[in-house]
Amino acid sequence: MGTPILDTSHSPHVRLHTVPLPAVRLAEEAFWTPLRRANVENGLPRLHAVLEEHGHMDNFRRLRGKAVARQGPLYTDSDLYKWIEAAAYVLQTEDRPDLRALVDADIADIAAVQEDSGYLNTFYVQERAGERYTHLEHSHEMYCAGHLMQGAVAYARTTGDDTLLQVACRFADHLDSVFGPGKNGTTDGHPEVELALIELYRQTRERRYLDLAAFFLSRPQSHA
Repeated sequence: MGTPILDTSHSPHVRLHTVPLPAVRLAEEAFWTPLRRANVENGLPRLHAVLEEHGHMDNFRRLRGKAVARQGPLYTDSDLYKWIEAAAYVLQTEDRPDLRALVDADIADIAAVQEDSGYLNTFYVQERAGERYTHLEHSHEMYCAGHLMQGAVAYARTTGDDTLLQVACRFADHLDSVFGPGKNGTTDGHPEVELALIELYRQTRERRYLDLAAFFLSRPQSHA
């Protein structure tokens, strides 16, 4: 039947629970039906083509040796992760081998460039590696990490393939090694990683992810 977008099925204090996406069916004459069809059949494929055209995927491939310059703003990684999450929700409700093939190819490119430390970001690398976590008011590093986690959780719940989930967990482990009580006490200027860590905990039951989310939520956000 699938898993809800936010899985609160094991949360003892939650009184209202969401339902899995396949549990909802839209009537053919419903307002959202043609809009959803247009999104699935045209929107998602076209958006992926735009990500390719604007270098989002090449930003990962260049780290494997492709001779291209990094393109786009520093937060472009998150755009790809959001697309993967959206694709996962579609795949939860219908079988689309063409869409899954696109996601699997993207995941392979992403996983191939994760550093041994678990860090993964196509902007703060090479000549910018020394700037990591020094501009948290606007660097979007943990913002990108959060969208990676949410995309990974959605895809693992949909397909059972945990390749991207393992990437997300290694990044979360890295964050846990850097931030927390007695470590780096700052947090990202853009909220996102907190929700993502909570959902990653719900998927993996790794308590450290929940504790790190609580730590970030207890801290004042960085501001420019």
